[in-house]
Amino acid sequence: MAVRNRDIAGMLKEIADLLDISDANSFRVRSYRNAARTVGSLNEEVADLVERGEDLSALPDIGESIAGKLEEIVETGRLEQLDELREEMDADVTELLRIPNVGPAGARALYQELGITNVEGVVAAADEGKIAGLSGFGEKTQAQLARDARTSLEQGARERMLLGEADEVVVPLLEYLRSTRSVRRAVAAGSYRRRKETIGDVDILVESDDQDDAMDAFSSYERVESVVSKGSTRSTVILASGLH
Repeated sequence: MAVRNRDIAGMLKEIADLLDISDANSFRVRSYRNAARTVGSLNEEVADLVERGEDLSALPDIGESIAGKLEEIVETGRLEQLDELREEMDADVTELLRIPNVGPAGARALYQELGITNVEGVVAAADEGKIAGLSGFGEKTQAQLARDARTSLEQGARERMLLGEADEVVVPLLEYLRSTRSVRRAVAAGSYRRRKETIGDVDILVESDDQDDAMDAFSSYERVESVVSKGSTRSTVILASGLH
């Protein structure tokens, strides 16, 4: 329920992707990618390190600037820099990197020259023959991109839940958590908070006066099918709907 390392790493990677697509300084991009890898490989939760007052800048590839951002994420569940980047660019534009062989340069061309911000946009532009006209693409690349984009959409549809369906699951869970005695605040994060059309899983951030009580309440929610993990700062469950 507290922010997890995978969430933090995901935010850092998203910053790197957005900076890369916007053609930012390569050193900045690399710094965030390296920091994301470091956080993703840690054996201990960053939230626990912050709680103990550990010096995060002592971690590999984590300088003072990024250490401060890690603390911001743990304390607030969000990162102002990421919010600003999402406003400057379309937040969904990083979806383009899901398509095989579309690196940052390709995503940048699709976004800046054709205004494409998602995988569906690639399919539509390819069907209209717009991508072939871009420098460095051509008819063959356009056809391959269309195939890869359709495959990406099909795979995503099998693994994700429609936003409306997710609402039916998440809203009651948030109401339940907010009614719990020890919970001061409960909010959804990630793709659900951004109201994306489909949801893979849902991250919920909770502020509590009693972590153990909050975790007990979360894991004993009536719609929980199974408890994957349970700790003092984070827990993972699978709901009856299949949502994690």
